[in-house]
Order: sequence, then structure tokens, then C-alpha cells
Amino acid sequence: MIIQVCVNVNTMKKPLNERFQQLAGIKPLSELEDSPTDKLLAISLTDEERDYAGDVLMKMHKKLNPTLDIEKSREILDFTVATLQEFY
Repeated sequence: MIIQVCVNVNTMKKPLNERFQQLAGIKPLSELEDSPTDKLLAISLTDEERDYAGDVLMKMHKKLNPTLDIEKSREILDFTVATLQEFY
């Protein structure tokens, strides 16, 4: 008995984990759009400025939203952005 097998050469060149992800319907990182984290990393702040901004935001957030309610967090961020936009 002879069995013919058709193999896609491009598929075979991919690492095994990428082939499993493709079978599972998971998009490879190269196909994903820029994430918010990528956009944050593109901002030209020094490490010291990032640390300071992170500390201030964390302190403000803990004081205004100690229960870590996600909806309240969104409201805080929306308010912060709107307030900063008024400066410009």
C-alpha cells in the first residue's frame, strides 16, 4: 500500500510551538497589533521618570480606589487623561 502525503514546506519550517498555536487558532506575535505596553515602552521617559510616575500613580490609585474596582480604575484614568488634556 502506498500513501501519498502532501506537506506544506512553509509549515514544516515553523517551530513546533508555532504550528500548535496555528492549529489552536492563536495568532503569532508578529501578527498582533501593538499592545498598550508596546506603546508605553515607546514613550521617551528616563528610567527615573518612569519610576517616579509609577510611584505617584500607584499612591494616587491606592488612595482613591483601595478595593481595586476595575470600573473605578477606568474612571480615574479617564479623569486623569481629561485633566491632562486641559493643560495643553
